[in-house]
Amino acid sequence: MDKFVELGTSFFDPAFSLSPYQHLEDLYPRQDIAGFHSEGMNFVFRFKEARTVMFNKQCAREPVANPEIAEREARLATLYPNRAKNFQLAYTYGTPDLKLKKLLVNYIGEIADNANFSGTEAVYKKLSGGGRLDNYIDDICTLPLRIMLVTSGLPFNDEQLLKLYQCGFNFIKALDNFVDESPLAAADKAVAEVWDDLENALQQTPADAPIVRFMAEGESLGIEREKMIVNIAAFLIISLSNTAGVSSAYLLRNLVNYPDVREKLREQPGLLDEDKVIMEFLRRDNHVKALSRQAHESFTLGKHTIEQGESVNIFFPGVNLDPNHWQRPLDIDLNRTFTSANNMIFGGSMYMCIGKYLGIAFLRNMARGFVDHLPDSAYIDDSKIEVDGDWVSERVITRMPIELGQANG
Repeated sequence: MDKFVELGTSFFDPAFSLSPYQHLEDLYPRQDIAGFHSEGMNFVFRFKEARTVMFNKQCAREPVANPEIAEREARLATLYPNRAKNFQLAYTYGTPDLKLKKLLVNYIGEIADNANFSGTEAVYKKLSGGGRLDNYIDDICTLPLRIMLVTSGLPFNDEQLLKLYQCGFNFIKALDNFVDESPLAAADKAVAEVWDDLENALQQTPADAPIVRFMAEGESLGIEREKMIVNIAAFLIISLSNTAGVSSAYLLRNLVNYPDVREKLREQPGLLDEDKVIMEFLRRDNHVKALSRQAHESFTLGKHTIEQGESVNIFFPGVNLDPNHWQRPLDIDLNRTFTSANNMIFGGSMYMCIGKYLGIAFLRNMARGFVDHLPDSAYIDDSKIEVDGDWVSERVITRMPIELGQANG
């Protein structure tokens, strides 16, 4: 295991984003390679190597180990100060703010427990109506944001909701994008707009709203208001703008493509109460694409040395389909077990996703609706799916038409 080999296709190829396994299948057994190389970037794609990178304390997101990267980030911080502030306060480069992280996890867990999913009914009605749904993404794109805002008690209108979604789209497209700097201006503008809108919304929010209680608790812990605003805004635009909705598209695609799994869930609806079932769908397919890390000290992957200052990326779709780690990786096995040691579906270590419980709650609700309302004749032609492959951090479906056939029931 002493080298990174060329992938043979572009990491940004939409077909690779949608179905990466066929491009990696021949690479998994090769013990002479540490990962694949594409578009000037190195990626680890197997579970063991990814875990080595994820849990290496000297391999962090903080981009200061490489002088070239440090110089680049200093230049970008001058050009795009809002982006720099977002990274500093939301990603907490250096020592993480554990008080804030605990507060955020507890708050988002509260939102997950009390989430208002009434907006999902319109989606299910379309699915059960038969015929053709031209683009599932259009119907779902703003729904996770709506659920979060309603349950938090934050006021908004449809125009503001679409603006928030677009801000998230603009910001995430620039995330971890070291290849193309062109999206950064839109990302910088997006985070500033979300901070301003959130401050304005808080002034109109009832005093007993959950988000107001969150802000008050943070203040009592000595956490600066600006830091709380930036982190709530980051959750809105990173975890909910696009990401949860697109993950539900992958979930829907798999339920359509695996009718035996759909039938089992109809016969045993209680299975969806188990987090492991949602985790299995997320293992098989979800929106997460890659996460970059910087080596602050040299370390080895097998016989390959990652030198101090080098970047390495974890390619999560590959990790989640590694046949050396998962038996029958392309199957959806509702009996798989998941522990903190055997998966990285929601990240790991200090980078565990703070939105995990809300994400599972949202996808559990969507899965129940899909199982109940999808006609047996539903069909998705992968060749009709449109993917924006230009993102580093996310696998983005922009259009997913569904042939529904006859109405359900």
